[in-house]
Amino acid sequence: MLRVYSFEIPFKVPFRFSGSTIEKRKGIIFSMKTENGIFWSEASPLPGFSTESFEDVRFEAIQIEKWLPILQADVPPAFTGNETDALKFALSSLWYSARAASEGKSLSKYLNPASLERIPINAAIGIGDESEVFRYAKAAIQSGFGTLKLKVGRDFNHEYTLLKKLREYYPSVAIRIDANQSWEPEEALENLKMLEPLEIQYCEQPLKVGENDNLAWLKKNTTQFIAADESVRCYEDALKLIHEDVVDILVLKPTLIGTIEAYKSIVKVAEDAGIEVVTTTTLESGIGRRLVAHLCSTVQPVKYANGLATGGLFEYDLLPDNHLIKNGQYFIYEIENNPSVNTEHLLLIAES
Repeated sequence: MLRVYSFEIPFKVPFRFSGSTIEKRKGIIFSMKTENGIFWSEASPLPGFSTESFEDVRFEAIQIEKWLPILQADVPPAFTGNETDALKFALSSLWYSARAASEGKSLSKYLNPASLERIPINAAIGIGDESEVFRYAKAAIQSGFGTLKLKVGRDFNHEYTLLKKLREYYPSVAIRIDANQSWEPEEALENLKMLEPLEIQYCEQPLKVGENDNLAWLKKNTTQFIAADESVRCYEDALKLIHEDVVDILVLKPTLIGTIEAYKSIVKVAEDAGIEVVTTTTLESGIGRRLVAHLCSTVQPVKYANGLATGGLFEYDLLPDNHLIKNGQYFIYEIENNPSVNTEHLLLIAES
């Protein structure tokens, strides 16, 4: 049996990023029942980030007669190329989850028998006034997080002062920043030069999407590591960034990449090119976060913490995962094989 649902989850506070603000997270959930249990996957494009819309994915998802044969096949799903990447991720994840269970394995162990049982994750902190930032930082560090991620790009003088004080107060904690495309090239270079003595782990997306030549120039003129985030909106984007050697780190969001094979391919190409990979959610529900966590654990060695601690942004969740996050780590081996999903917040839109 295959069922398709839609959902809307409100954020605790409106979520702002890259010039966009959203109050609710909308997405599509797939549920497939087999003799080995009920398996769940998610297709939730993020407005202002994904190349496809919720309506695009919803229209595809309800065409169950097209997806049942590929989910029941003995080989991983193959697509025509016209499907959205969010849908590809959901169906690919669903097939692999069911296949793994048929062999008595978790998704991560099926994909990589040497996958990690727990992975480090970062705590995200917005930059506000000093007391607020230090309160959140202290709470995160006391909870075991070894990496803090701070949003910058509004008032660099204020941000620099806070980052400098954080570094002085917490010399052993990894600090990374996300500029969300806020800086012009010369401005970015000046800012990153100032940050070099603070040993910032890396800066995400200092420039606007599409400025690969400027990213390459920036990378050559600063010792500060640079990561691409919004610049990686699909499989082709990732390969282009790798081949042009314009960043030190790729931030991969599997739901934007497409199939599990596509994700694994990017990781391998990046590894061969000496480019590090960090994997994060795209603010999915707990269903999607678990799938992303499984993929994170297959990438080794882990040099940087991954971005999975995003469930706390929601008023409620379809499948909370706070119990899986302990001491700054996501416990992969404790992910339930057949979880109890909160269907109260799901709207059935198709079934077969």
